[in-house]
Amino acid sequence: MIPRPVRIAVLLTTFAAACLIAGCAAQPEEESTPTLPPYPAELSAASTPSQVATVLIQALDAGDKQTLLGLVAAKHEADQVDGIYRQYGKSHETAPEKAAAMAVAGWVMSYEWFEKGATRVTAEDVSGDTAVVQAQGRNPHTGRARLLTIEAVREDAVWKVTGGLQSQEL
Repeated sequence: MIPRPVRIAVLLTTFAAACLIAGCAAQPEEESTPTLPPYPAELSAASTPSQVATVLIQALDAGDKQTLLGLVAAKHEADQVDGIYRQYGKSHETAPEKAAAMAVAGWVMSYEWFEKGATRVTAEDVSGDTAVVQAQGRNPHTGRARLLTIEAVREDAVWKVTGGLQSQEL
């Protein structure tokens, strides 16, 4: 798993970027909170984390934000954001829909460093209700290989993806 300080930094960066992109800080809660679409129809409770990661990558390739929103571990992400607030002595209750929108904004930004259609799942490690899936792709600017790390958790009896995709050039 990714060390907690790195995950917090990625989550904070994703949160800040999503707020800048979506303008969520300037809009009233009820106007800026979308509803979550259903879990993608091609997936089920029997789907593996690798299958979920493959659907995630396909949705990123296609720019399919509805599918991406349906893949977010929204409750988990809302808890993560609220935990950051608590670390600073503040009470906060993030709507799962808002947390999902922030996660998707971060995923889209992270995936800009991958050539569309060239990323494939290469490994999966499941430990109870958490999983890490590795995928390999290519940087469209340099042509060099890139590693994409996708973390998933069981939420609502299905595998869903957490925020903060990790990527590095190989």
